[in-house]
Amino acid sequence: MMNNAKDYLQTMRNCTFITSGSFGEGLVMRGSDLDVMYVCKFAEVCENKNMCFKPNITYFVMEAEDSQPCFVRLRLRYFTGRFFFASFLEEIGGSYYLSNARLKEQMTDLRCPNIHGPCLSDTHDTMDIALCFRNQIPNGHELTSRIYKEQSCSHIDIRKLLFSPIAYVAYHAQMKTFDYEKAIHVILSFESSKIKYLYLHFISKFSCISDQFLPFKFISDNKSTYNEYNSRLSSLLQNTHHDAVSGWLMLASFFYGTKQYYIALDILQYSLSKCSSEKLYHGMDVSYTQHKLLNMKLLKNMSFAQLCKFMLVNVLDLISLKPREIPDEERNIQYSTCCVFTFPSFFLCHYHLKNTSKYLDSINDLQTTIEEHYFTGNSYETYVSYNTLGLTFELSGDKKSAKRAYKQALKFKPRNRVGW
Repeated sequence: MMNNAKDYLQTMRNCTFITSGSFGEGLVMRGSDLDVMYVCKFAEVCENKNMCFKPNITYFVMEAEDSQPCFVRLRLRYFTGRFFFASFLEEIGGSYYLSNARLKEQMTDLRCPNIHGPCLSDTHDTMDIALCFRNQIPNGHELTSRIYKEQSCSHIDIRKLLFSPIAYVAYHAQMKTFDYEKAIHVILSFESSKIKYLYLHFISKFSCISDQFLPFKFISDNKSTYNEYNSRLSSLLQNTHHDAVSGWLMLASFFYGTKQYYIALDILQYSLSKCSSEKLYHGMDVSYTQHKLLNMKLLKNMSFAQLCKFMLVNVLDLISLKPREIPDEERNIQYSTCCVFTFPSFFLCHYHLKNTSKYLDSINDLQTTIEEHYFTGNSYETYVSYNTLGLTFELSGDKKSAKRAYKQALKFKPRNRVGW
């Protein structure tokens, strides 16, 4: 059910997403990776020679002759309109065939730069992506007569999904395909509250990097910006359901961007109260207290979406949330821990309110948080944390301390960092 909800919300006009493999079946197996199928909607494989061709669809025919066992060649049969595959074809014996090698070479990117058999893989071998075509099966084919029994999910331990690195990749990969309006219509169409909560979880998670949260110049006496302000505020309030903290910090950042510093401070204080020791954070070991807490009957009866909202603390995407004070050369920093992001936000609010003693306290709190490794899961997050500390020192006028913080950050700077 979780994969169905996630895949449906990610699906675009030209591509359908399908989570396959063991994780797609609801199994979390040690050592397994995440398999994602990108099913192309503007190309199909046909078997029936007398079928009617649809406009703007490219059709290929399977040929098994002169190919290795379990492999086929795809020969171009028909196309109209825009032709996407022109650079991926090779001519053999007067016919044009789809080149798997050319297709994969041109589809590699920073997120999945490696070619792994028929798939593209990320640098950590945790995710495989395969571009797929639909096969038009003729009526009466044996595949159409299969009977599928309803699968029960009662044997799945939802709590284990919270600790799965595959789950982390699944929920962070390809979120930019999210369609907010479609998701709202889906939620309103369901009667089951459990399904609604599940979709609400993914709406909250996917929408956090949507363009609707990018900063904008707020003019109070301008009707259009006032309407946009209300629209974005409403959307941000829907972004607080996928974990305990990050959505609230995005809301605080929004109020900071519109210079409503006192409101931002109240939300930041509320967010900080949620960064407590029993929360779960990716990359950190689970403590004895957390194990006992997860074995409580109350939490066992919670759904996956409820557990995430109550127990998880995610990293915070900084691409659209960086305050205006951060210089352009720091734009390559992609994310920060929620706890570390909170204190610079405190600092900036008090800085603009000219509360000198309080913004100095915020710097001290940030430094203590970093040194205690509080909610810091890896060296990259430590690198970002010390960089953030250096920026706050620099803004406060303490150039000497800023230089020390930047120097400390270099000790944790990752080499050849790609993707996440």
